[in-house]
Amino acid sequence: MRRFLLCLILVSPALADTVTLRDRTVIEGKVTSNTDTEVVINTYNSSLPAMTFGVKKFDKSQVAQVVITPPDPLREYWEKTNAARPDHATLMKFCVANKLDVEAREEALQVLASNSSDAEARGLLGADVDKILKASPISNGELRPKIVDYGALDDAMRKTTYEGWKTTYGVTLPKQYFDRVARSLAQPKGLQEDVRLTWNTKKSSGKYSIWVPDDYDPHRAYPLLIGLHGAVNGLGGVGNGKDFIKHFVIESPKWGCIVICPTAEPLPWTGHPDEYMLSMVSEAQLLYNVDMNRVYMIGHSRGGMGTWSYGPAYAERWAAFAPAAGSGGGNALKAHQSGCGMYIYHSEDDPRVGVGDDRGAAQVLQKQKADFIYTEYRDAQHGWPREVIDDTLAYFKRHHLMKKGAKGPEPVHGTRSSFAEPLWPDELLYFPNVPEGKGGNDLASLCAAIELGGSKSVKAANQLIEKKDKSVVPTLSKTLLTPASNEDARMQAARVLGTFKEASAAGSLVRALNDKSLLVRKAAADALATAGEKKDALSIAAALEALGKEFDKDLKKLDIQPWEDYQYVNASYVAAMAALGEARVAGLVETIAIKKVLLATDLPKFSSGYDPELVRKKAALVILDALPGFKEPKLKPAIAPIKAKFSADTEVQNRASAAEGKM
Repeated sequence: MRRFLLCLILVSPALADTVTLRDRTVIEGKVTSNTDTEVVINTYNSSLPAMTFGVKKFDKSQVAQVVITPPDPLREYWEKTNAARPDHATLMKFCVANKLDVEAREEALQVLASNSSDAEARGLLGADVDKILKASPISNGELRPKIVDYGALDDAMRKTTYEGWKTTYGVTLPKQYFDRVARSLAQPKGLQEDVRLTWNTKKSSGKYSIWVPDDYDPHRAYPLLIGLHGAVNGLGGVGNGKDFIKHFVIESPKWGCIVICPTAEPLPWTGHPDEYMLSMVSEAQLLYNVDMNRVYMIGHSRGGMGTWSYGPAYAERWAAFAPAAGSGGGNALKAHQSGCGMYIYHSEDDPRVGVGDDRGAAQVLQKQKADFIYTEYRDAQHGWPREVIDDTLAYFKRHHLMKKGAKGPEPVHGTRSSFAEPLWPDELLYFPNVPEGKGGNDLASLCAAIELGGSKSVKAANQLIEKKDKSVVPTLSKTLLTPASNEDARMQAARVLGTFKEASAAGSLVRALNDKSLLVRKAAADALATAGEKKDALSIAAALEALGKEFDKDLKKLDIQPWEDYQYVNASYVAAMAALGEARVAGLVETIAIKKVLLATDLPKFSSGYDPELVRKKAALVILDALPGFKEPKLKPAIAPIKAKFSADTEVQNRASAAEGKM
């Protein structure tokens, strides 16, 4: 029997504990209690006390044997190295003791970076130790500072400098490693919210929030945690990247990982092409040194559904993933077969997303003796308890990328720096090797940057606005009116065109009022407020009529983002028409902009915790400020229903009274 039990332990990817009963029944899982009177084992590997599903309790008299599986040395090493400031000397000795040869050499290099005479570390690197130290920017104190100056060079000088390093220091890392380090040195640390995507914006667009350790070193490869928010994250606040990331920066400074939380616009995650999320992950790996063997994904609610979608689909990219309060675990077996770890959480009484899918996935994984944890609470509803988040992150720290082996998944040893990867397709298009603030400032280059969309588009638009050169109008008009152009590109083109009092610019902006994107229509209306003429207000009025019909059609199925976009574009239409001083559109402003859209009733049931009135109030304030601009007394009565809607809001009441006074 003992040999049989040992065999189970060795082949089980989950490294399960076992309880053998006197009737020879063998139960695998996580032993959470083993006292003189009782043995408790969780058959779904969870160790949290609130987990009751799958928990089995036995009187000690029923138990023949309990085998607690010792920690796997490699997993123990992964956990130890996932620290903000790893103790490399201790880790090196641990690797030597446990015959982790690849890891021991990596730790030896880190030790020698601070103590080049350490005998044990030198012995691990062998006869070529001095050659290795000289070629490595981690340990070569002369080479490392030169990389800072390298970032100020143009690409031609970089190539010359790099060839010199190969000769002088024996550098073996590829040139793109140093280009990426130079780029990374210019990136901010700490928390950045709502960063516009730069990478791959010809195919995708969006924004994300990111946290980078304050002591980030571009020569060290860091774990990367990707967080996918829900419609409401269950912990307070509407689901978006900048709210969701706050639940991980509590732990990440102790972990020393990089965290990126994209924002899905509109929801849900599964409504986007996969490139939407993957592009943001790739951007983090291009801007910061990420260990490609330690990339993790976690999501709650709709983010849990997104995690169930992206996790198995791209299991070869993740060390582990963790859906919480989501659904869609039908491909769990595929992820298991790739060796990807899974931590699944749900609550039995979840009123929004049923527990059935996650239970079913856990049962499949249990039968396969997979590397997973399933934690189920009884009474947490759609929340996400802090101890579950912490337990999930602890699970991640014990996991590393796996690869296909002769007898199943095998661990990938060592560190795989994203900076040492081959040059990515189009990398130099989005991140050219140009010193910060130099090059690419001519009109053609700036217009091309706008076409890329994302953060480059915003910066280029700002520069074009400063230049005030009307010769760019035809190029930007083409960008604005090309449906295949990136949404960011069309919005920024509209913004620049709005700075020119030019008939052709206004004509393009009028045509953009029919764009498929509500945000582009808003940008066009905002631009027409300054670039248009009085006659253009009639075109905006026609766009308002069309908007009202769309709103009627979509109202019952609106989710958070379309609701907000409708309110914002509606308010922009009113403000633009008022700025152009066209009183003949007053009737449409009252019946459509105010009564139909702003004061819409019978709203759909938005996600729990979302207050649609916050956006409605913002739109109301814009409209109230605009109404006097029409110079039409007939619009004064239209203020009354706005005041009634916001009868308890002092700010709206004061702004409404001010508008009435001006009319």
